[in-house]
Amino acid sequence: MHSYDRVGVLAPQSNMTIKIERLCADHLPAVRLLRQSQSTDNWPQELSEQFFRWRYSAREQADTLLAFDGDRCIAMLDSSSHLYRYGDEFIRVREPCEWLCLPEYRPVGLGLRLMRMFMKEPEPMFAMAGTWMTQDILPLMGWQKLPDTTNYSLPLTSGALVDSLLGRLHVPRGKLRTRLAHTLSIPVWHRRSAAAIEDGVISEYRAGDPLPLVEPSADYALACMCSQWERAWLEKAPRDMGKFLWLVGYADDKPIGLTISRLFERNGACEANLLHVQASQNSAEHYAWLVTETSKILAKGGAAKVACRALCPTFSAALKRIGFVERSRTPAFWWGKGSSSLSGPLHLTMWRGDEAIRPYPS
Repeated sequence: MHSYDRVGVLAPQSNMTIKIERLCADHLPAVRLLRQSQSTDNWPQELSEQFFRWRYSAREQADTLLAFDGDRCIAMLDSSSHLYRYGDEFIRVREPCEWLCLPEYRPVGLGLRLMRMFMKEPEPMFAMAGTWMTQDILPLMGWQKLPDTTNYSLPLTSGALVDSLLGRLHVPRGKLRTRLAHTLSIPVWHRRSAAAIEDGVISEYRAGDPLPLVEPSADYALACMCSQWERAWLEKAPRDMGKFLWLVGYADDKPIGLTISRLFERNGACEANLLHVQASQNSAEHYAWLVTETSKILAKGGAAKVACRALCPTFSAALKRIGFVERSRTPAFWWGKGSSSLSGPLHLTMWRGDEAIRPYPS
């Protein structure tokens, strides 16, 4: 049997002694070495010290568990805590991400122990899992499998269409593929539009202004929301992360919705992620107007395509109406801490864990 404290020492039957600690600034060099050793396409090997300080030390509602064998960081589990509408309530939900462990330590179940520590915290948890291993493990730990989220893409230029074709032909991502796709690119989406909201205007939210209150509809069993601390944190992002754009939609001078997007460069081409759409009504008309106006601004900013994620059927219908195309699906899971299972309409987007800041700069 293994034994461990909430934050302390985990002692397998072998002779090694493993410490579990919560992240502090002194741990950043060790975390950087672990991340570099586990580098993937989603995590470039070389990232600046400024990025690491901002990524891990500048967040207010976040917690990271680290496992050490001596001075060596051998496993980690990061998390953020976001505000959600939960029917008629507003609650904090923990979102685990960056769950990794060095291969030689996996047989002792170290990664599972980090997750169980978070599962004992007061908040419920929500996760999206991309790897088959995580998809298999979470249900075995008691997590509820939710409907899959759908990943969408809106091509704004002919270059985005060609790039998609090259991807289907298995041409690897890189500068060559970018040149082939985008050298003679022209706009292709400007002809599309959605019915306007009467007296509706959309404007950029300026730094220092109070965040407008836009509560998601109480129709949702669970709907993610944005908070002031997230805005403040993203304002401090390193310049190579690109631009985070917050737009607020008004009707009759009252806020009815907001969108959060990120413009960034990848392999020499400009792309955009529509990270989150939050509307006061569960209405296809409102969603379509907010996304259309936001996409127009992203197109003017140089984006060749816009990526988005949806689970709400109303939001998905609005995306398809605008021209978004389904690309893939991502499994979703809920840990309700022994409460009844989650059921009813769900509004879940890219506004989760570390997804708002992926892909990282390369």
